[in-house]
Order: sequence, then structure tokens, then C-alpha cells
Amino acid sequence: VSAALQGVWNFTAARELRRLLAGFDPGNTVVHLHSWTKSLSGSAAHAALAGGFPVVLTLHDYFSACPNGALFDFPRNRSCMRTPLSWDCVSTHCDSRSRAFKAYRVVRHLAQQNLGGLPGRIGHFIVVSRFSHALLAPFLPAHARCHLVRNPIDLTHQPATDVGANKRFVMVARMLAPKGQEIFLEACERAQIEAVCIGDGPQLSAWRERFPRAVFPGTLSRAEVS
Repeated sequence: VSAALQGVWNFTAARELRRLLAGFDPGNTVVHLHSWTKSLSGSAAHAALAGGFPVVLTLHDYFSACPNGALFDFPRNRSCMRTPLSWDCVSTHCDSRSRAFKAYRVVRHLAQQNLGGLPGRIGHFIVVSRFSHALLAPFLPAHARCHLVRNPIDLTHQPATDVGANKRFVMVARMLAPKGQEIFLEACERAQIEAVCIGDGPQLSAWRERFPRAVFPGTLSRAEVS
């Protein structure tokens, strides 16, 4: 219960952020929010906005629009086309855990919208792709200014590969339905080519059993992935 209440509105995070920001000038300070939902809650945005600080929010996921953060219907294993917070959304069990957890997420979402000012009171957003921006744009305020900053990938440039000659195809991601491994694995199986899925997550054991010809090495270091 304590964790759930903190997730809805984290008073401690708000108090500590106000104390920290007291030493800064809103005229030359920007507060950047990223991956704030699960621990800081909307109280962090509220504290920054109440102090007169400009806030930029990275839309790394879909929590600004969708209560479960994925725009995905987990029990039905498909993308969700419902309007967030509509009656159709609120009454549908789409969560990865349970119907009760979906209800908690709806309460948290209402708090972040109506008390935290997210996303309605934010002026600037960082989007990680044009695709996610297109999905989120209808739920952002009319005055929103969005800036595309793609996720950084630290790789050494090498000569281009002849993809048509590949004997295997590799996917690196957390083993979770919205990431798309199931589509990748089915495609490789139909094409009769070897699939390698690097990563760990709740779907790993199920996919290992369903796709016995695929390779699942688990979590690897960056060097091992290369």
C-alpha cells in the first residue's frame, strides 16, 4: 500500500526536489524529466513547475498518454487502439499484471495529469523517434514543441554487411511482448533462417519452448553482443 501511494504521488521526492531547486535560478535552469513515472511520480513535475522552472520531458515511453505506458494490450498480445482514459480504456483489462494493477495505473495517471501537470503544462518534449512522436502527438498540449533526439547507440563503424548473405539474424531487446520478438521469431522460422534473441525478461522461457530452433543466449555484455 505504501509503495502504491508513493507511486501515485511521491511527497518525499517533491520535497527533496524543492529543496534542491531552491539553490538555482529559474532564469537559467532547466529541469529535465526522464523515466520519472514509477518512483518520482507526477509530484516531481509539479514541484519544478510550481517553482517557475522550465521543464523538458523526454518521451522515452508512452506513460504521458497511456496508463500502462505501452499502448499495448498485454492479455490479447496486440497494440491497443483505445483512446487513453476513455471508458473503453478504463474498463478494459490490458495490463501486464492484473486488473487491479490496471486500476492503480489509472489512478496514478489521473494524478499525474490533474495534479502534476503532465503533459498539459509542459512546453518542450524530446521524442526518440518520428514513429513514437506520431503516436503521442494527439495527446500532447497544443503549445508543445517537440525535439527529435534519437537514442544514442555506441557502436564502432564497420564496413557495410551484405545482408542478403546473412545466415542468421539477431535481435537485442528485453524479452517482452511489445518489443516484437514474437514477430521476429515467427518471420525467421517461416524463412528457415537462424534467429538469435539476446536479452532477458518475462517471456524468455515461453519463447524458448515455442521456438526451439532459435538461440537465446540471455543477457550479454556489450562486447559479447558485438
